Amino acid sequence: MAAFYTKWLWDIDDAQNKKTGCIPNTAPYQSGGGRTPWGSAIFIIPWEVYLFTGDTRILRDHYAVMKLWVNYLSRQRGEMFLD
Repeated sequence: MAAFYTKWLWDIDDAQNKKTGCIPNTAPYQSGGGRTPWGSAIFIIPWEVYLFTGDTRILRDHYAVMKLWVNYLSRQRGEMFLD
């Protein structure tokens, strides 16, 4: 499953709107906007893969996407957490 999740996280990375940080409801992208539970997979899955494998690369590889997602959520609240 680690290989599947690793590939799927790259799909999420590719599907994310790099301008807004929004993660869509599907990856690979089909249509629709993201919602908090769906986008949270960008944190949950890398963490679980790291816990299972001990490999920190998955966390490093997707840090930028995580940061964009947090900024997207914070803009929805009118705040900016990570510059």
